[in-house]
Amino acid sequence: MKQRKLKILQVGKFYPIRGGVEKVMYDLMTGLSERNIHCDMLCAASEGKGMTKQLNQYASLIVCPAWSKIAATMISPAMILKLRRICGNYDIIHVHHPDPMACLALFLSGYKGKVVLHWHSDIQKQRLLLKFYLRFAALVDSTG
Repeated sequence: MKQRKLKILQVGKFYPIRGGVEKVMYDLMTGLSERNIHCDMLCAASEGKGMTKQLNQYASLIVCPAWSKIAATMISPAMILKLRRICGNYDIIHVHHPDPMACLALFLSGYKGKVVLHWHSDIQKQRLLLKFYLRFAALVDSTG
């Protein structure tokens, strides 16, 4: 009997990669794919249009178009729609916090599988938004 391979989708931040959270996501994706573990990355475009780029047979970069950037968050309804369409293809969704767009996309996706939450850093500049975001993230995290 042929064993099915594990498939992971990372959700968060933006592309192109300039550092921080998106660099961690990219490094995890490429590192796992080099070990023949299927790992894709879903994020919002911080500039330009959306695209899908096959990096190797085990990794795809899926970039969704964004409307704008508000409080260091890309607003990308396309990310929500894309995640709804593809979430059933993955065994694990790895969400990189703090990212309200990734959190909202997961919440609205209907995904019922395993979720890994990765908290990178506290929100420093938008402390008022942090209070709202933490309540929303807790709601999302409890639905999985």
